[in-house]
Amino acid sequence: SVNDLSIAERAMLAALPKAPSIFSPFKNHVKARERRDRVLKDMFERDLISKADWQAAREEPLPEKPTDDQRVQSYFAAYVLKEVTEEIGEEQIYRGYLSIESTLDLDLQRAAEAAVQKEIEAYAERHRIPLDQIEKLPQAALLAVDRRTGEIRAMAGGRSCAESQFNRAVQAVRQPGSSFKPIVYATAIEKGYTQGTLVDDTPISFENR
Repeated sequence: SVNDLSIAERAMLAALPKAPSIFSPFKNHVKARERRDRVLKDMFERDLISKADWQAAREEPLPEKPTDDQRVQSYFAAYVLKEVTEEIGEEQIYRGYLSIESTLDLDLQRAAEAAVQKEIEAYAERHRIPLDQIEKLPQAALLAVDRRTGEIRAMAGGRSCAESQFNRAVQAVRQPGSSFKPIVYATAIEKGYTQGTLVDDTPISFENR
């Protein structure tokens, strides 16, 4: 509830709409503080808060980036929220006091995040890209599904949900690539082909009549 927020927290939220990507405390502490303090000053000058409240709010630290335990579930949590919202509507989500149980395995999720990070670091090493040059690093995604039930056990939609909320595991459109191979191989096996079957791949042409 807004009633539970401190004056500094309310000023921080009021400061964000103009440029959330610029004034986010997770991306730029200096600009975020300057913007928040400007809002606090306006509040004081308009007699909305006392001088003591103004001074105390300015001393309050900005929120820190989410911890690993908080961030690790973000892509999956957003995905679940979207699915549930489409199913029952937004009003029920925020006013229905729902308790939602998911299929996420937190240990596997941590492993998925670690695997994505490891591959990104390996890419950076191969291409001699400093890890602090984020704009030059690739994005990555990982989805772990229990093939027996179809339940999602882990989901990594990018390098970090705090950095980018676009979920590449479920939102990105990509070429099917090698995903066709199991379909082709299964069809071949059903028709009697084996690993030793020779397939004629010499050039062939058909006359158009």
